[in-house]
Amino acid sequence: MGFISKFKAQYNVYKNALGDVSREHDLIILDAERALKQARMNRDKDLETVAGKFVPASAWTELDKEQKNKEAWNIYLEECALANAAHDSLNYANERTAANKFSCVVRNRAILRFLVQNDNQEKLISYAKSKFVQARDEFDTRGAKRFRALLAAVGQEVDIEEVASQLLYPGHRL
Repeated sequence: MGFISKFKAQYNVYKNALGDVSREHDLIILDAERALKQARMNRDKDLETVAGKFVPASAWTELDKEQKNKEAWNIYLEECALANAAHDSLNYANERTAANKFSCVVRNRAILRFLVQNDNQEKLISYAKSKFVQARDEFDTRGAKRFRALLAAVGQEVDIEEVASQLLYPGHRL
């Protein structure tokens, strides 16, 4: 009977020690989980902030593979019709060939469809103008030229003399 009492006493001390260690580590884990939750919330907030700086690109979603392949095949059929040429039958290999050949056209068409929605063109122009001003303010001649050219390509004028007077020394032209 003495061994049983001693065993029970040891077992109780052992269980208490396990509980102490477990509680200590549970507190550490709880703190880590709180920190992880806060880090995820901070990340999500920062990602939203970044997305807000890159409108409309942040709203863009790529076409899925099936959509890309279907559009590429349709472009292939359009090209055959324009050339009065017979087209190959639709199979995996021919679809892959069309997808590889027309992937850029498919993506560019999708981007154009996206840009004509929800004032996305105006948002993009606004972004380019803000980048132009930022480059000008940072005395980044190369960046200012690049954004001026991008704006000019879509019919947006930039007052070159004003930029030259603010960005460079007198008489120097962009």
